[in-house]
Amino acid sequence: MFEVRETRTAGASLRVLGTAITYRLTAHETGGGYFLFESAVPVGEGVPPHRHPLESELCYVLEGRLTFRLEDEVFELEAGQTVFVPRGAVHAFQNTGAEPLRLLTLVSPGYLHEGFFAEVGVALNAPKTPLDLERIVQTAAKYKIEILPLA
Repeated sequence: MFEVRETRTAGASLRVLGTAITYRLTAHETGGGYFLFESAVPVGEGVPPHRHPLESELCYVLEGRLTFRLEDEVFELEAGQTVFVPRGAVHAFQNTGAEPLRLLTLVSPGYLHEGFFAEVGVALNAPKTPLDLERIVQTAAKYKIEILPLA
């Protein structure tokens, strides 16, 4: 099972699957109510299809443009737009803009995503290494996040 613990403090940053993540409010700081983080997503990058049955997610685009998949629907989001992802809904996104994407994400309740990031994330200045997809999928499952095939 997963361990509930303080993993980072607000303002801390790390790289998760090629994306810079900055903690804005940790689950520890919100009593487990939610986890708020900012992502800086390079052009062409994003997150694969996945779902998490225990958490809802709200994404707010600060800068840039992305293509978002929510279940069977695919749509574009730009700065100032928001999407809500209910618990268990399959979702994915990709930065399809010409510039890096800045995205603010709130996950409720907190802890699970935060724990996943703590295990798979690395320091921003760490050398880039190939992704170990098997380890990522196994670690995600530990935090009740199911990563799905790209199909």
